[in-house]
Amino acid sequence: MAYSLAELKAAAPNDFLKGVMDFFIEETQLMRKLKWVTVAGLTANVTYTEDRGVAGFYGINEEIVPNEIHPKTLAHSVLELVGEVEIPRLAKKGFSQESILEMNTRNETRRMGEVYEEGMFYGTGQGQSLAGLHAHANGGFMQEIHLASSGTPGACSLLRLNQAIQMMRGKAQVICMSLNTYLYFNALLQEKGSYTTDRDEFGQLVTMYQGLPVMALPVLSEKETNDSTTERYSGIGAAGAASSIWVLNLRTSDGVFGIQNGGMTTDHFDKIERKVGEKVRLVWDCGLAIYPKWCGVRIDGVDPVGQWTLAGAADAADAGETET
Repeated sequence: MAYSLAELKAAAPNDFLKGVMDFFIEETQLMRKLKWVTVAGLTANVTYTEDRGVAGFYGINEEIVPNEIHPKTLAHSVLELVGEVEIPRLAKKGFSQESILEMNTRNETRRMGEVYEEGMFYGTGQGQSLAGLHAHANGGFMQEIHLASSGTPGACSLLRLNQAIQMMRGKAQVICMSLNTYLYFNALLQEKGSYTTDRDEFGQLVTMYQGLPVMALPVLSEKETNDSTTERYSGIGAAGAASSIWVLNLRTSDGVFGIQNGGMTTDHFDKIERKVGEKVRLVWDCGLAIYPKWCGVRIDGVDPVGQWTLAGAADAADAGETET
């Protein structure tokens, strides 16, 4: 989305939000499906009314409808993302002022989107950080399956993935995994003759499994570590060798969704110290919200280069157990 200088100075918040997401979703499959709702107030305080049992805010073009099934709890956190776009007074050779403005805006909004996506999974909720999905899962807000044994990651199986989908009680919408995990997963499907694909709404080819799109997300680390006692995800480290698989519900009524404070605001500076040009500061108060339990299942302690199987020996032994 290209902006003229006048448009950049006076753009409406929704235009800027669209600009961020337009640039970001070009390279990020998950963001194409993530829903966004607007929350009034910088701190995004969420309130409830007992008769409705839902968050007291509204989505863009739609009201968040009551849901009497899930608990009357919403876990959420807020992050203030700040970006700066420089506008040179004199165009560089071969570039117009407008083209430089467009490139700078594009790069900055993409960077802000990447910060958001990383925080969506790995944010700790400490300082200037979202409380991401790992933090919510460790806090007991999501269902879990642990594959690690004494902190050592284990290969996943279709039985375990089927179990995670079943635990979602029909609410699963997407499966997310790391790049290598995705490669080994696809290899097993192809070997067994079960590999199917489809085109998403953007025309890109995606692997399908049990009717769900399977996404390979570069943001998902393959350097995760697991506690040797609880076997639960404990962070990212140089010695880490694990990853996680996520089965997510992205509905605003009972799943995982983005929140933002009315879109992006701008501050315009006519002069930049020691530079010839102008600057626009972009401020986006955004966040992540989840309705506990039915929002998703995390399979952690996954060996990203482990050979997938139909069902491992350990899986067959406890396939009937319910993981929480």
